[in-house]
Amino acid sequence: MSRPLLRGCLDCRTAVRGKARCIDCQRQHDQTKAAKRPRFEAYSEQQRRARTVAEWRSLIVRCVPCNSARSALALRSLTTLLGQDPSLPEHAIAHLDGDDPGPVAA
Repeated sequence: MSRPLLRGCLDCRTAVRGKARCIDCQRQHDQTKAAKRPRFEAYSEQQRRARTVAEWRSLIVRCVPCNSARSALALRSLTTLLGQDPSLPEHAIAHLDGDDPGPVAA
């Protein structure tokens, strides 16, 4: 197994292997991000955000079998409306008036 490439930290240019920042710079970066959103760690804030997203999307979470049944029902109703084959038929390539130009040279 090969080792990740050695590269410089994004902030202080210390040699780091397999990461974007060294440990000290990563900690400082995480603390700066956490300071911008101080209430994010609270459980009530997480619940508030989850409710907001769910209301915005009108999200309905279904289990896999229920979701599969819903998809099958939608497909069945679509084929009932459009007929068995919803794809459009191809047009025949033929000349009806009898003046076939023959093979075309490129």
